[in-house]
Amino acid sequence: MKQSLVLFAVVTLLLFGCKSKKEVVVDAQKEEVVKVEEENEYAEYAGSYQIISLANIPEFNGVSPTIIIKDDGKVGGNNGCNSYFGKLNLDGGPVFSNVGSTRMACQGIAGDVEREINNAFSEGTSIEIDLKNLSLLSGETVLIKARRLSLGIGEWKLIALEGKIIPEPIVFFSVDNGNVQGTTGCNTFSGTLIEEGFKIKINDVSATEMDCEEFDTVSEVVFLRALGKVTSYKLEGSIATFYFGNKELFVLENVGEF
Repeated sequence: MKQSLVLFAVVTLLLFGCKSKKEVVVDAQKEEVVKVEEENEYAEYAGSYQIISLANIPEFNGVSPTIIIKDDGKVGGNNGCNSYFGKLNLDGGPVFSNVGSTRMACQGIAGDVEREINNAFSEGTSIEIDLKNLSLLSGETVLIKARRLSLGIGEWKLIALEGKIIPEPIVFFSVDNGNVQGTTGCNTFSGTLIEEGFKIKINDVSATEMDCEEFDTVSEVVFLRALGKVTSYKLEGSIATFYFGNKELFVLENVGEF
């Protein structure tokens, strides 16, 4: 009888211990799910944007302010004069909170754009977004409208290389989920793309090695090498100009998407 009681006690302890462990695992899984959901709160807004209009400054040619929103809600970019940083706030009040910036003094339109953007950040209380545009509003007034910066929109054709216009483009490429794929008119090429605002990097550029008759292989080689050198680009309407530092490498035109 005594042995039976001892055995019953051991079994009970084992069962209780197993149940406690299962409950801990389940709770840990719930906590992990909640954490993931919190981390994805800003996902639909994440991306790089070029500010294309301001409520009180209809045109600001020569100035290219940007907004960069990270997956964790951190905000950065250039306000036309200085680099800035902050946090995206989705809980009411100003959408852009805790905004700070560098303190370089700018005159003319750059300074005007900076002041207008800073005012918009302090006054904007709602944000709207679609596949191409982001808008910051105060009530029904659009304070800032920005276009998503992405070479993944549409297909691109090469229209100038090292300052020389290409009258009949034969180089085309597109970007899908950070992967570059295209044709030089003779060979196909590929690579990977990292974008952050106007700063970009094209890595792992490779191409087939077909020998095509009456084909300008020199320009092909120059273009493929230029892809791997790119450090930034400028977007004006449907035209994207790519640079290595301050040196222009080539110019692309978007085919039908802008």
